[in-house]
Amino acid sequence: MRSKKILNISSKIVLLLLSLLLLVLLIELLEFFSRIFYPTSGLTESFGILEPVFSFLNIHFYQEPVLYSNTNFIILTLMNRITTVTFAIILIWLIYKLLRNLTKDKFFTMKNVAIIRNLGINAIILGSISNFTEDFYYQRFFVF
Repeated sequence: MRSKKILNISSKIVLLLLSLLLLVLLIELLEFFSRIFYPTSGLTESFGILEPVFSFLNIHFYQEPVLYSNTNFIILTLMNRITTVTFAIILIWLIYKLLRNLTKDKFFTMKNVAIIRNLGINAIILGSISNFTEDFYYQRFFVF
């Protein structure tokens, strides 16, 4: 009985996290579309200097200011952020569905196994795409 309450509360927390991630995705789309289509607007300036998040490198962004005005670089950064946030949103949504099913049924039911399979497929496909786009703009823009 107590574990069902814990699972119910944790599913609500996960749903709150999902809504926050959707808000982050909306703000990032607004930022990048304003950088691509209206680079001199006040909205673009309100977001500040573009500082992409890299998972493998520590880069000083102020050393190459020409790179961050390049539209191709901005589009690749947008693609990377979209795939990363989409990966997180789908992951959280599937965890929410799994937690909701656990309050109703036991762990190894056909629904839960399908959700766990989808978690793996999501991690393989969207995780690989996110990693590929990041590696692609390393090779394209940062010559070592």
